Amino acid sequence: MISPTGEEKSPFVRDTFKRLSAKPFEKDGKNYGPYKVEWERSRENLEADLCDSLHLADDGDAKNARADVLARVQAPRAKRRGAMG
Repeated sequence: MISPTGEEKSPFVRDTFKRLSAKPFEKDGKNYGPYKVEWERSRENLEADLCDSLHLADDGDAKNARADVLARVQAPRAKRRGAMG
């Protein structure tokens, strides 16, 4: 979901989309939903989740390992952009 506000900043928006994904609803005799809603996520959030899943802490020696993993993940993407441009 692309929205000017995120689920963490707006309880109304979060709860509205949570309801849409929970169960169908009826309007004018027609059934709608449920709809699966996935929020757009920032690159930083995605990188943090990747590092967490790989158990790479953001402190001490692990910080260098974390930076190395992120650089390796981003390198193929940068190459693809260069080939397209």
